[in-house]
Amino acid sequence: MRTFTDLETRILKRIQRDINISETPFSELSNDLSIEEDELIAVIQRLKDDNIIRDISAIFNAGALGYESTLVAFEVEDYLVDRSAGIINDHPGVSHNYLRRHKYNIWFTIAVIKDSSLEKTVAALAEKCKAKDYLILKNEKLFKIRLMLDPSERMEYNKRGETEEVFEHQSITSFNNIREITPEERNAVNILQIDLPLVKRPFKYLINSKNIDIKEERIPEIAEIFKKDGIIRRYSAILKHHNVGYNYNAMTAWKIKDFGHSAIQDIFATVPNISHLYLRTVYPGRWEYPLFAMIHAKSREELITIIKGLEQKSGIDDYLVLDSIQEFKKKRVAYFSKEFNEWESLNL
Repeated sequence: MRTFTDLETRILKRIQRDINISETPFSELSNDLSIEEDELIAVIQRLKDDNIIRDISAIFNAGALGYESTLVAFEVEDYLVDRSAGIINDHPGVSHNYLRRHKYNIWFTIAVIKDSSLEKTVAALAEKCKAKDYLILKNEKLFKIRLMLDPSERMEYNKRGETEEVFEHQSITSFNNIREITPEERNAVNILQIDLPLVKRPFKYLINSKNIDIKEERIPEIAEIFKKDGIIRRYSAILKHHNVGYNYNAMTAWKIKDFGHSAIQDIFATVPNISHLYLRTVYPGRWEYPLFAMIHAKSREELITIIKGLEQKSGIDDYLVLDSIQEFKKKRVAYFSKEFNEWESLNL
């Protein structure tokens, strides 16, 4: 595994937190880190070249933008897996797609425009993939969505015993009164969802290079509105966890029955190695594991220790460890892309 200098570690920790969206974001970051802006940009470029940083961009709440997103699991015959993965990946709303060790072996997240039918879209994909069965596992409640990877050591708790961004009883899709996104705001989304260029005026560069009709000074103003309205969760770097040493990762699903929400907060949400924590749809007799926790670890032993600790503290002994066998796709969704309508016109 690549080793990191003290400066690289400081920068990686800092840019995983929320980066202020301004006309000169690297200047602000360099002041915060007490280094020269040129040096900061050079280090980030090196970390990108070494495949440590995946990208730096806005993390949007799909529901607030007018999209419906969910986790889906397909049961597909082994000889159809590669073909099915390709079919699923062709949908512009698929951001993550994995082969996992289970009867339901293909797991992917998908976003569709709210005016479209999620169920109809998934059914069309299932038919094309010749899936024997499938589950639409909607996000019923969100408890946590955030991970701060420490490239030098194991992750540490903050003062509250959390890794920031922990939500109480919040539904990720609870945007029933979605406000209209204006044309100017759409242009801002198109800028903010692109990987941040490593130049001193990155938003000005994107506006000019992509020929997007918006003024540079409007990007920070609209971004602030987006944050207040819950449209942007944060603007930050996402790391390639395998290249930072977190090679043992598993999606776990827990059968909880009468287990209370406060216990989920106290036991599961406070574990820093858990990045995503949701309650999802239950299908009696087919899928009865509503609590999903994505766990990241640097060793198999650490992963097992975390899972066994959760079992001991919660008293839940009926759970699944859904190891990832193969990554088929991991790519940010490009919201307001014409590809959504093009896919629907060809497939629905």
